[in-house]
Amino acid sequence: MAIVVEELATDDIGLVEDVVGEELGWLNGYYARYCLEHSACQGLKVVVDGRVAGFTLYYYVDIGIPSCVIYYLAVLEEFRGRKLGSILLESVEEVCRAKLYIATTSIWNVASQHLFEKHCYKCFEFDTLYELLGWGKVDVLVRATCGYEDDIVCVKLWGESVDVVDVLKRVRDTRSLERVWRRVCAEPWWKLFKS
Repeated sequence: MAIVVEELATDDIGLVEDVVGEELGWLNGYYARYCLEHSACQGLKVVVDGRVAGFTLYYYVDIGIPSCVIYYLAVLEEFRGRKLGSILLESVEEVCRAKLYIATTSIWNVASQHLFEKHCYKCFEFDTLYELLGWGKVDVLVRATCGYEDDIVCVKLWGESVDVVDVLKRVRDTRSLERVWRRVCAEPWWKLFKS
């Protein structure tokens, strides 16, 4: 079995939209397509024996800490159970080289939480972080990830052995955050409802 990780190509956008839409609903499929078509995010795909088996979309944002947001990560159903999610996650971390990695998911997506935890991410319910950090810091994380529909945030520090909650206390609103939020979250929403 030949496994290769490559950058997503323009002709992969339809597949990304279909898979995300099927798994998470049409609105998420639309957001994934918009993100790629408007160069708001980048993507990697894992190819098994010449067939796209999964992909991840990611982007950079500075929230007082140089961060990489893993926006979507999906493995097609027929390829699950082969550690391809781990390959994609490790690949995006290698490409990003950020200080902080952030992903969000839903409380019901236990497989996603396990994938991140297996790779040393700490996963928190947003409500728990609200109690630990306050609304302002949680708002920064939600806007940075466009995680409005999610309940869980998973974070990983690169190369530090400090408590991740202490690091999250340093996140703040920045121009980078505003720019990324507009491109990834707000513009697709506005364009969808203008039409």
